Amino acid sequence: MFVGPKTEDTFNDDFWLGLDGICNALDNMEARFYVDDQCVKYERPLLESGTMGPAGNVDPVVPFKTHTYRDGGQADEGGGIPMCTLRNFPHLPDHCIEWARDQFELFFVKSVKQLKKFNEDPGTFIGDISSSTDVTQSIFEVRGLLSLLNAAASPSIESAGQTAFDFFHLLFRDKILDLTAAFPADARIIDPDTKQDKGLFWSGHKRFPQSTAFDVEKETHRRFLAASTALFAAMLGAVPQKQEGDNTWCQDFKSKAWAAALVKKLKVPEYVAGGVNTDGDATASGVTAGVKADSKAILQGLLQQLQGFAGHALPTLEEADFEKDDDFNYHIDFITQCANLRADNYHITNSDFHKVKLVAGRIVPAIATTTASVCGLVMLELFKLLQGKKTEGFRTRQIGLAMNTYTSFEAQEPRSFSSGVEKKVPRAEDLPPEAFDDAGKIKAEYVIEEAYASYPEKHSVWDKIHVPTGTMTLEGFKDWLAKEHKLQLRNWSFVLGWKRVVDEENKEMKVPFSSQIFPPPVSIDAKLLPPLTDGQADAMKKIMASAAIPQAQKMKYVGEWQKAKQSGKLPNNSSQEISDVLRTAGHPRFNGG
Repeated sequence: MFVGPKTEDTFNDDFWLGLDGICNALDNMEARFYVDDQCVKYERPLLESGTMGPAGNVDPVVPFKTHTYRDGGQADEGGGIPMCTLRNFPHLPDHCIEWARDQFELFFVKSVKQLKKFNEDPGTFIGDISSSTDVTQSIFEVRGLLSLLNAAASPSIESAGQTAFDFFHLLFRDKILDLTAAFPADARIIDPDTKQDKGLFWSGHKRFPQSTAFDVEKETHRRFLAASTALFAAMLGAVPQKQEGDNTWCQDFKSKAWAAALVKKLKVPEYVAGGVNTDGDATASGVTAGVKADSKAILQGLLQQLQGFAGHALPTLEEADFEKDDDFNYHIDFITQCANLRADNYHITNSDFHKVKLVAGRIVPAIATTTASVCGLVMLELFKLLQGKKTEGFRTRQIGLAMNTYTSFEAQEPRSFSSGVEKKVPRAEDLPPEAFDDAGKIKAEYVIEEAYASYPEKHSVWDKIHVPTGTMTLEGFKDWLAKEHKLQLRNWSFVLGWKRVVDEENKEMKVPFSSQIFPPPVSIDAKLLPPLTDGQADAMKKIMASAAIPQAQKMKYVGEWQKAKQSGKLPNNSSQEISDVLRTAGHPRFNGG
């Protein structure tokens, strides 16, 4: 059974409390971090280990004696294929598979986030896309969102099929037509300085591609349609979510008769030129032939269409949680068909299901010798655990059988937390010109300093404050903290779960999201916001100089003013809005506390 938040009805309090310790044999970082968190919560020792081909590692995690597995850092699970190769110039089957894996995330994970962001604040969403530096990718994503919004207006298997059909043409027809328009088969590279002819652009590893027309007679085409339709339908709620152990989920989609019947109801989307992003390929700048699409104008036209969906209600949208070990959930099947369609575009050999599963799932074949070595090293740490050894007695180990390397380190003590001061530096683009000194650095008065306290001083993640059992109101809990620990309750939020976000380097990570319980969420006082007729610099100056706005909230006011400026409307602070927030957060004012 999968271990994680979705199976906590099985892996519950009784399960964890009934264990003396945990010995992991997991195959991904997400599950490892989850079990590590549970071991911290329930104060259980963890013997974490893993292998990758001839390499292996062992990490003992002992309550109150060592740091946690999460504190040790995240292993690298990524690849190393240049982005320009994946984007435009694949020449190996693995390139197509890695590209298809990215499309899975874009279609069934990122698109859900984008739809929700657009639905919450259309003005800001459209403004962010308008200012994007990758215009060609923005065109592709907006076209996809338009298709999904049409499907979301009336969720059904047919509307999900239309979205799958739209994406087929976007990927395997339009993207290729854009590329061959910009770089025709006879395109040549001319040195911009010497004007010397460097030869054909499509040479070496670069394969001249050809676009694809959907053909229901071709198995790859109809299986892509089946997998995409099933996954889009699950996202939109048109079919139930796939349940673990259900090997018949949407299996009728795989028949040729089903695909042929669906295609008769679908409309072939119109080709829209999108341009080509060639960042990372130095030779592309020297090509003088070819058609250059006016990408910015095309994007603005699509954004106007997107604006037409502002205010439309969305169904409950479900992100796909990629799972490589379920052969019946269409995840690997989608990536297989997507990779092979890409391979057909570039005249590359197709890959079978099992190869795609290995590459897309980052599966490295196991070596029995490595496994035996790691098991032996885990047992040594288990003996130390039973003997009650101190921190310096435990060892974190790394082995490399291929290079004949065997290293061990003393386990580190738990990471401690101490009081300090946090400096919050605003983004340079949000500041007026006078916020910078002669050297171009942000002046000290624009940097917000916030002191924070650690309680108890130098505590670790293993430490807990034990609250008396029994019924206690929020007010009672606040008084108990003050009396027993000399702590004033100023803020309390319940962590409800985790969400995936993308950082500035386009790497995905999970961060917690929470609901504020105490104090009641503070609304921005619209009366304190500068007029929307002000410019960015003047508004920033007024907010920073305002004595009525608490120092800690000034940047929040700046952000709210920017949103209001884009939407053309100041926020509405009504008592009903605040009441709704409190009720949603479970504030005791609304449940008898």
